Amino acid sequence: MYLRLIANLERQGRVIILPNSPVDRYAAKLKIKVPAKKFDDEHIVAIVAVSGCRVVCTSDKTAHIYLRRRDLYPSGVKRPKIYSAARHVNLCRDQNIAEICQGRQIR
Repeated sequence: MYLRLIANLERQGRVIILPNSPVDRYAAKLKIKVPAKKFDDEHIVAIVAVSGCRVVCTSDKTAHIYLRRRDLYPSGVKRPKIYSAARHVNLCRDQNIAEICQGRQIR
């Protein structure tokens, strides 16, 4: 189901593919910084850090803890808003669109 959705979004030009290497490198640094077993979503935080993504959709409450930590992001990268319920529909606004989604390339 999700693969079909992503494929449709990609055909519409609404999917940004990040290079694996910067995300993997940042995730590895995060795992060293936060070795806690509960921190098993380091790649989600790394994706936000590398892309500048402003909104993350997840109902994983443990991930929320780490996504909110300022110290896990490089200088200049804002923590994302977390979309986890219908009441968060207001997060889908232009001001929350990451620069990469506006045509900027990741190095």
